[in-house]
Amino acid sequence: MRPRLSFAIALTLAAPLVGCRGQVYEDGPNRPGRALRCGAGDALPAAAPLRRLSEREYARTVRDLFAPLELPELTFPERTALGRFDTGAEDQVVSPVWVERSQSNAEAIAERAVADRGWMECGARDATECAREVLPALFSRAYRRPLDATEREAIASFYEASRADYGEATALRMALEALLISPDFLYRPELAGGGDAPEGFVALSDHELAARLSYTLWGTMPDAELRRAADAGELAGGGLEAQARRMIADPRARDVTSAFFAQWLELARLETARSDAFPELDGAMRRDLRESVLRFAQDAFWEQRSYDALVAGTHGYVNDRIATAFGVAPPGSEALVRTELDPEQRAGILTQPGWLASSTHGVAHSPIIRGLFVIRNVLCGTIEPPPADVNTTLPDEIPAEVRTTRQLFEQTHGTQECATCHARIDGAGFAFERYDAIGRFRTTENGVEVDPSAAILGAGDANGEYTDALAMIDRFAGSERVRECVVRQLYRFTMGRQDQSGDACQVRSLSDELREHRDTTELLVAIATSPSFRFRPEVSE
Repeated sequence: MRPRLSFAIALTLAAPLVGCRGQVYEDGPNRPGRALRCGAGDALPAAAPLRRLSEREYARTVRDLFAPLELPELTFPERTALGRFDTGAEDQVVSPVWVERSQSNAEAIAERAVADRGWMECGARDATECAREVLPALFSRAYRRPLDATEREAIASFYEASRADYGEATALRMALEALLISPDFLYRPELAGGGDAPEGFVALSDHELAARLSYTLWGTMPDAELRRAADAGELAGGGLEAQARRMIADPRARDVTSAFFAQWLELARLETARSDAFPELDGAMRRDLRESVLRFAQDAFWEQRSYDALVAGTHGYVNDRIATAFGVAPPGSEALVRTELDPEQRAGILTQPGWLASSTHGVAHSPIIRGLFVIRNVLCGTIEPPPADVNTTLPDEIPAEVRTTRQLFEQTHGTQECATCHARIDGAGFAFERYDAIGRFRTTENGVEVDPSAAILGAGDANGEYTDALAMIDRFAGSERVRECVVRQLYRFTMGRQDQSGDACQVRSLSDELREHRDTTELLVAIATSPSFRFRPEVSE
């Protein structure tokens, strides 16, 4: 019988980690009911939850750990989407299915790694001697910290005992499986601490900072240079910014921002977007629209390094398949081509067809989905779900005088039970009525002129009545509320949690940094060197 490790045993080791969550810093200047007043030392983190590797981070970490090994196909359970981002600790539930898949992935990777040992670089050395040398270094890289003497002895003892019982190849496989189901690998504990910190907080150690920095900027474990800097104590000693700039200059940083934009823009909806009226919206077009809007966002962030370009840029990435959605002539290319667009029709990320088409289902687009996105993701407002007894289905019979999507929703949502919430939702969503189900600009729908007038309520300096989406976006481009919300979204993604009242001064400080420089890459540096990144709240006993 093939010897198999028990995941249950490994999970018992995780029990001490699960309880290690920072306490909410509720003594800050932005408790409910108080105006935000920030002073020196107020930009500190409200919490520091224990984080597990996301599916994306797990795959990239294993890839780098065993490079150049070609990995087997990895399987993961469907993600519990409580938050918006895959980095969120609140979604990282340890379910029976997750345990089973983690065990299966570990077995598959270990078997492949034993069969193809190029990653070990043993050369002509004896396999057993090579494993004795390689395994401690591998565990240290996977744990993202140095091993202590007890851990080194445990690894050596486990390998030697397994080799005596089952042979060299099986011993190596079992050691790799043990590594890949270890809580120290699957989680990112921050328990060591080091250095001076404000009262009530703990400074992260160099190796904890290295892990945070690497997963924030690259979505994987630290590389050799970052490990060297951590070993030398350079990060807590002031070298954090230099390492952040080095890593931001590496192309791997673009993969992480691409993941952020895809999740912030909720592009997963685009995978199933459909419209009976637009049969061309097939799988190939959906993939191109998704890549197009991500190319736009990445271009603004990395090439132009401009918040303004992200919010109000007037270009797009177009190929022959999606040219009709942009309303431009096909460029004669299967590849996406940067194309200047009509500024009277397009401005910024919210008029990109890839985002607009993601609200499409059934026959037409959804002003509700578009409006909810603006409120929640661009203005950081809240909308409660409708009461359980509210009928949310559209009428079976539509009156003949109803010719446009807006008219239909205005009639449906005009009732007293719907009007309160939908005044805000529809008021934002109707701004995009000049864009159809595939994001194509139009002025009429079913022969009737569309009405793109809109109103934003409860959003500070973004409040107002607007003639259309372009007028709204023009206000958004200079809005502190919008800029701070975009920063807040990136903060949530990088910190792996929802921000709390105690984070308000840190978010405000980062937003001020973006307002001053308008440089999106500098925002990443500011996050990586911020107090929220370098400290965690003390854990109460």
